[in-house]
Amino acid sequence: MDDALTVQISRVSGPELRDALAALVATALDHSRRDPQAVSALTARLTGPPPTGCPAGDPAAGRPRDVPSPSCRGDVSCAGCPTGGPDAGRRSDVPPAGQACGAMSADCAWDAEQILVRAGRAWSSGDATRAIETLRRLDPAMLPRETAAGVRLLAGEIALRAAEPGDAVTSLLEAADLLADSPAEEAEALLRAGEAICFLGDHYRYADVTRRAARCGLAGTPAAWIEGFGALFDGRYPQAVATLRRVVAAADLGSPASDGLASDGRASDGPAAGGPAVDGPVTGSPAGRPSAPGPAAWGTGAITLLRASAAALACGDDAAALRLVTRAEGVAEARLVPRMMELKGSAELWRGAHDAAESIALAGARAAVDAGQPNEADNHLAMLALLAALRGDRAACRWRLAQLHGCPGRPRALGRWALALLDLQAGRPQEAAARLAGIADVRSGRGHVLVQMMAVPDLVEAAVLAGDPGVATAALTAFDRWAASTGEPLRRALSARCHALLARRGSAEADAGFREALRLHLAGESEFARARTQLLFGRDLRRRRRPGQAREQVGAALDTFVRCGARAWAEQARAELRVCGGDARSVTEPLTAQQLQIARLVADGATNREVAARLFLSTRTVDHHMRNIFHRLGISSRVALAKMIT
Repeated sequence: MDDALTVQISRVSGPELRDALAALVATALDHSRRDPQAVSALTARLTGPPPTGCPAGDPAAGRPRDVPSPSCRGDVSCAGCPTGGPDAGRRSDVPPAGQACGAMSADCAWDAEQILVRAGRAWSSGDATRAIETLRRLDPAMLPRETAAGVRLLAGEIALRAAEPGDAVTSLLEAADLLADSPAEEAEALLRAGEAICFLGDHYRYADVTRRAARCGLAGTPAAWIEGFGALFDGRYPQAVATLRRVVAAADLGSPASDGLASDGRASDGPAAGGPAVDGPVTGSPAGRPSAPGPAAWGTGAITLLRASAAALACGDDAAALRLVTRAEGVAEARLVPRMMELKGSAELWRGAHDAAESIALAGARAAVDAGQPNEADNHLAMLALLAALRGDRAACRWRLAQLHGCPGRPRALGRWALALLDLQAGRPQEAAARLAGIADVRSGRGHVLVQMMAVPDLVEAAVLAGDPGVATAALTAFDRWAASTGEPLRRALSARCHALLARRGSAEADAGFREALRLHLAGESEFARARTQLLFGRDLRRRRRPGQAREQVGAALDTFVRCGARAWAEQARAELRVCGGDARSVTEPLTAQQLQIARLVADGATNREVAARLFLSTRTVDHHMRNIFHRLGISSRVALAKMIT
């Protein structure tokens, strides 16, 4: 039945109108499916006695859950209601937050619940504007404790993604305080507060989340997530990686059936939503609310998979991060898509797949705009600026940065990194080092430590070129310990490269460091990172008067930079080759863009027919391009092509 019709019916009271109501209800129902018993039951509901707590004769008695009280007209505008009414905004008689307003009737409290539900549904559907407008009608200080906590939770998430992110941590920790009597729901509030700190930076604040989690007795995988990131920000890297790997393993055991969250932003049934319990029984919530997910609900939804993906990135396991995000893609709500794309793009960035990362960031920015999440849009725009800087596209980088809304935290840190790369490419290492060092202070935890950790190799290179290696000492010490804890080849290769740069020029220590980095790069996935190591190693070899070995390293780097479209780095490699007395052309430079694309696919083992299908070309066209490729490169076989391209 239409909600508006139900409201009109519920305004009618009195036993003498029972027959008229029955007729009205019957008319409203589809005649082809009319059920006399259903008509009778609905009529009784509309005209029966009011529920406990409602004034006698209140026409709101028995109304459907989503229909606002007619007496409050949907805005809870009566004395004692959270908003509206002639005294709205007056706080002199407001009880402390977390206590029920003494003047609020049970009926008005119910209406406040429904306003919160509608705000949560709007947010979940991607309509942030409507969610904010709806939520503004509620004042947490005038609400019962649990409803106020729900408002704080939802307000915190919206503030983080779509409003003032600085307010998010405060709001979420206030929600945790209000939920102190419900450990499972308090845990969810703490998890969200931790995520907000990860976005904003200033990771020293995470210690408060860790203390609160220990105090409320949180256990299982959610406790491991908080404990793991707490150890990471505290510099206890072996413990952090070991703990966060448990989070990844638990998520791999789960089933992404639901988010484990109610539409109003509070915890909802976890295993009941389709996911298996992992660590223990579901904790029931008071006042007849749906059961809240404690440790048992971990592993049951997209939010859980995204949290586990973030844990995988912190462990240096990019493949696991991508795997978990892929599982989340099929079940994530619209509001989660921007966050999902952020994690996916970060993993591709580490892997050196810059084209894929750019496509993901573009999709993430569009999804964030569609969902009304400007802060998440900034996140993706800053990533696009960083990727443009890695290519050496100064105009695109600055254009993307000019599009930012000014969100602090991760977007601002990524923007500083992007500008530092432009400085480094333009021969301004002092400016680059200053920008990168300013992203965070790993010793105090102030600033965005996670972004600076990713940028440490660039910081070391800039500091060495600027003649001030001490600027990078503390950051590199942290990076070394983290990279060693992950055991991941790429991170360890970057650590070895940094120490080679810091070693005395031309020394055996520098040579050993570069060679160790290249050895580790062979097991890693990032061709781009390997090429930068080769360029730096070639420069060192040339300074040690080994021009032949230098040309070998720099020539290989040039080929990779050309394939990756990294124009600025390719120019540096060409300049270095000229100094070494080599040919400053890439081996693939004679090819057009489409020929290079075809050559790469063939080098990977694709047949001409497979290449044609993938690029939407005819087989005859691919055959023609292959003949030209062989001629331009001076080769005669696919085997030679594969050796040249790879």
